[in-house]
Amino acid sequence: MPKIYRKSLVLKRIREQLENGSSLEAAIASSGLSSRQTVYIWRKKRPMIDRYISECIDRSDLRRVRLVEDAHFKKMISGDGSAADYIFYLTNRASGRWADKRALISNTNINSNKVTVSPFKDFKEDELDAIVNGITNRIKPEG
Repeated sequence: MPKIYRKSLVLKRIREQLENGSSLEAAIASSGLSSRQTVYIWRKKRPMIDRYISECIDRSDLRRVRLVEDAHFKKMISGDGSAADYIFYLTNRASGRWADKRALISNTNINSNKVTVSPFKDFKEDELDAIVNGITNRIKPEG
């Protein structure tokens, strides 16, 4: 069998395995090659082959993610999901309505760098005092 034909056949087998959700290692192993190094050498020598395999891997990863998302969703719909499953799903898929409020307004130290989320950070002290006084005047009972 001519070498070029063999290479294209091997690449086609690898693509098919990746499309079925296999990892690159598993796809290479099932392609009929005796060594996975062959594919790595092809990728290094031929940028077109490297791009082709990278695109196949990206499509495979997207397929895997969709399969996991679908399985996770079916688990929740059937009522088998835990509270954490529902919270995770909602905070990631409907973050506008299900955002973790503590994450939005917490003052946290991360690696000694102070991360502060405050709507009042640009106000001067006297301006803040005026805001506090205005709020307290509105909530005082009359009389």
